[in-house]
Amino acid sequence: MINYNIVRKFPRHSTRFAKRWFNNKPITVIEIGTYKGYNAKDIFKNLNVKSFFAIDPYKDYGEEGKDNKDLINAKEQAGFRLKEHKKDIFFIKEYSDKALDKVPIVDFIYIDGEHTYHQSKRDMINYWDKLSPGGIFAGHDITNPRDNYGVARAFVEFCAEKGLKPYISRTDWWVVKPLKSRIMRCCDTEYIVEGLEKEYCQFCDREMEEEQDD
Repeated sequence: MINYNIVRKFPRHSTRFAKRWFNNKPITVIEIGTYKGYNAKDIFKNLNVKSFFAIDPYKDYGEEGKDNKDLINAKEQAGFRLKEHKKDIFFIKEYSDKALDKVPIVDFIYIDGEHTYHQSKRDMINYWDKLSPGGIFAGHDITNPRDNYGVARAFVEFCAEKGLKPYISRTDWWVVKPLKSRIMRCCDTEYIVEGLEKEYCQFCDREMEEEQDD
């Protein structure tokens, strides 16, 4: 008999990582794309959440299988599924681009909104400044083939541009926001590197040196 329990949907891989990382520390969370509330409920179950900002317009934005009728039903399900956390959860029924000024800086951000390359990249860029240093920036559907694997392309580019160490599972992606940014130089090229690990030049493979202020 096949044991289907070994293929677990929840907790998602980034949440498992966050559970170890935060070690029961009280945290604040933003989720983009709450939908029916399954992942939000699981985050509450596994992490010590003191406030949760659930961003979802519950309007049709072109995702397959998510028409307005389905989204109305999804909103009702999310409300019912998360009712025991109603004092700690804030539903923001806006597109993520318009919700930026309605959320604070938090410890954990989970992106599971529109899975196109452009919107995935825009969410990553827009919400990076909403994450506190040492926080976890994560998302779903890294293997989603939509828009020529748009989520994966956006994540790889984002990590390269920020000099971040990526973590990837079969479903999730995540990074830890470093506590310090540095300017590194090699081969007449400057890099902005976030983190304290050694970094190596993409051209000559030598360890890069940190640029010093005059």
